[in-house]
Amino acid sequence: MAPATAPQPLPTVAPEILAYAAEHGGAEYLLPVLEMTRRLFPDAPISLAARDDPEVADLHFLAIEVAVLRDVEVDWLVAMQRRWVEEIMQLGPPDKTLLFTLSLV
Repeated sequence: MAPATAPQPLPTVAPEILAYAAEHGGAEYLLPVLEMTRRLFPDAPISLAARDDPEVADLHFLAIEVAVLRDVEVDWLVAMQRRWVEEIMQLGPPDKTLLFTLSLV
């Protein structure tokens, strides 16, 4: 049996990402969202990107980008996306947690 590997560390949060989260009311949820994402994807690289919707004013996102292996099953990707959504809904009120979106890249 191979030894268990430790999960990757949480990504470093750039000051501009933290400012973006604070500006849009999600700063206090950023760490719990990252911790939950790391728990679901323990070995995958995670990064963050601030995004504004180009078509809808006042629609902002913090994309939690998870790099997944290219050879994973589509069913697994769909299941993990659903699980992430289910878990983020438990972290806080929708008006705060809807700032975050999962991007499997």
